[in-house]
Amino acid sequence: MRNFLRLFLIVVFSVSLRLFFELSGQDVFFLNLTPIGAIAFLTGSQKGKLSYFALPLGVLLTSDFLLANLKQMPYWDAQSVWTYLAFSVIFLFGIMLKNKKYPSKILFGSLGSVFIHWIITDFGVWVSTLMYPKTALGFVECLVAAIPFEMAFLFGTVFHVSLYLGLQFAFLKFRKTQTVTL
Repeated sequence: MRNFLRLFLIVVFSVSLRLFFELSGQDVFFLNLTPIGAIAFLTGSQKGKLSYFALPLGVLLTSDFLLANLKQMPYWDAQSVWTYLAFSVIFLFGIMLKNKKYPSKILFGSLGSVFIHWIITDFGVWVSTLMYPKTALGFVECLVAAIPFEMAFLFGTVFHVSLYLGLQFAFLKFRKTQTVTL
């Protein structure tokens, strides 16, 4: 029950944060500061169970549904499949790094997650829109145009991975000091 409550609170926090950034009308930089990348990576690297796969996708589905209704925008478009695929691959990447120590997990996990998100989502933009020519140069142009978005995604992912792992470390340390003596 405690795990469910903790996961539920993470989902509520994550959805709220994404809605806040999306609806606040802030600069594009803030739109990718959400914790979804960190959640996808950490659920894979911490739990490594496919049942936890639902958490990051649930956050994304819930926030997409709410945004579609609040902003009168389509719930699903050609880019959506690429976004969901990127977070799915980030989850699997987390499983690959499951046994890494914390400092390297934060560094490699965050950088790897951003790289995965960058390549997959921008491949989707390149393939499914007419914004860029369907050439190698067009793909590079698409990747370069996405750098500001991915920098925000990097900051958001590093911040949230560090925050969640730091809180987990503090919680475990606190639990070790709480012993019952008879």
